[in-house]
Amino acid sequence: MTHPFIQGMFLIHMFIGGCAGSTSGAIKIFRWQLMGRTLMGQFRQTLSPHRVVVTRYGSRNVTDDMLSSVRTFFFMYLMTWGLLSLALMLFDLDLLSATSAVAQAMANAGPGLGPLVGPGTTFAAVPDPAKWLLALAMLLGRLEFTAVFILLVPDFWIR
Repeated sequence: MTHPFIQGMFLIHMFIGGCAGSTSGAIKIFRWQLMGRTLMGQFRQTLSPHRVVVTRYGSRNVTDDMLSSVRTFFFMYLMTWGLLSLALMLFDLDLLSATSAVAQAMANAGPGLGPLVGPGTTFAAVPDPAKWLLALAMLLGRLEFTAVFILLVPDFWIR
């Protein structure tokens, strides 16, 4: 049995993806960097309310539209992970198996954690409808969320 701290670290690392332009799943490194810089800028703004804080990435200023896009992606990613995890729990998967299975499917990160989808097991014990949800999670992780979710917006089809 692996120590819970190690399992937690492994689960958290499933959310860290590759560099910009890679086909890896999870949340790309540049998005994490932008969110970290935004957080630090928010701290600076809180400490000095009259200060003008400009977020930079490399040699470029980061626009509000870009930050909004990154925040929206984070929200979509985490909400999808949470909702799909809850959906897997409807099929009697335990919390660790469900959350890690969805995280590994969205990130294409190898084995899950827990008694049903851990490194020493296969997904054979997972019910078929849950496997379909995991296949959906894999698709979402490989494609950009916005590109997939935009298909659900009626305005996309009306134009």
